[in-house]
Amino acid sequence: METADLTKAEREFFSENNLFTIIPNFQEEKVHLISGDFGPFRPNKPVEVPLWLAMYLKKKGKCRIVPPPWMELNYLRDRLNLELAEKTALSALPPHFKDVFNIISTYASEDVPNIAGIQSVLEHILKLRADKLKQLVNSSLDDLSKGKTKFIRIPNLNECEVDERKKAMELAANMIDTLHTKGMLAQDDIANPFSQTQNSTQH
Repeated sequence: METADLTKAEREFFSENNLFTIIPNFQEEKVHLISGDFGPFRPNKPVEVPLWLAMYLKKKGKCRIVPPPWMELNYLRDRLNLELAEKTALSALPPHFKDVFNIISTYASEDVPNIAGIQSVLEHILKLRADKLKQLVNSSLDDLSKGKTKFIRIPNLNECEVDERKKAMELAANMIDTLHTKGMLAQDDIANPFSQTQNSTQH
């Protein structure tokens, strides 16, 4: 299965395989899993485990979650300022940041200081990126229709952004290619295929 074809649930599954730090409140020797060996577990001693295991232990009341370094209000405010400063480019963000935040905020919100503020800043970041991404895609489609490029290249797209928009971008690019081949493409129609496709994919 290709990453670009993943559903939201499947993306969350893969993001749950990322390693996170927990603080156990129990004692256990090393556990052997298909994804690797984890532990040993000692009370109040940090240990790294996959996010899915961290969530399992959290639900059982066996640990608390240590938020990843990026899930911190001042860090995200800095990222927001960077997004505001970069008018025509996307900044680099941690892999699966949206899905990881959704999982942790659902099952371990009490372990994340200032989680309401973090969610507010994240939403602002995502809105800014969505607006810029629409402009970047339309610009790329413009170049594509004029034969300036054969690819839609947008650096620093995050996994969730790729998944949410890839099919719309592919369909628009294919429509432009077909119309261009047939000599039916008018200059004013360049952005229309993506705009119509994007609207049809919004939930």
